[in-house]
Amino acid sequence: MDLTSALAMWGALLSTALAGVKIAEYRKERPILKVTLQPGMKAFPATSGYGESTILTVKVINTGRRTTSITHVSLMLPRGHPHRFLLCADRQTATYPVELSENKAHLFVFNQDTITKQYGLSPSQFVVCADDAAGRRQWSHGPLARLWKLRRVR
Repeated sequence: MDLTSALAMWGALLSTALAGVKIAEYRKERPILKVTLQPGMKAFPATSGYGESTILTVKVINTGRRTTSITHVSLMLPRGHPHRFLLCADRQTATYPVELSENKAHLFVFNQDTITKQYGLSPSQFVVCADDAAGRRQWSHGPLARLWKLRRVR
């Protein structure tokens, strides 16, 4: 192998490695939302805005490096309802848009008692999504789990 071939090979390897570093850097730079939910929490104290109801809390965390705005947090409803989603419209926690900077979280609250009575959903069926200002949607569960939980696939 002559010097020209060795330098060409070194340049090809180095540029490929740097391209990989730049792609990884880009993936870290964007906003990355993580949505988790915690059903079955009792409101306390009884004098709070939620009374003695059972609440469903949804935590949206921006684990990315870019600031993003949350425009909607919704609970997915099963097939057969006139609407596909139930928007979180809690006066205390859902003040849209919600700005989330790097590693910041925001809690959204649904009244679980109302969801159970009006829509017939049990806590094992809860699937939540969060929409950001760029039009991206992040789910609390993966695609197959969403279909299974809401009885769209059996």
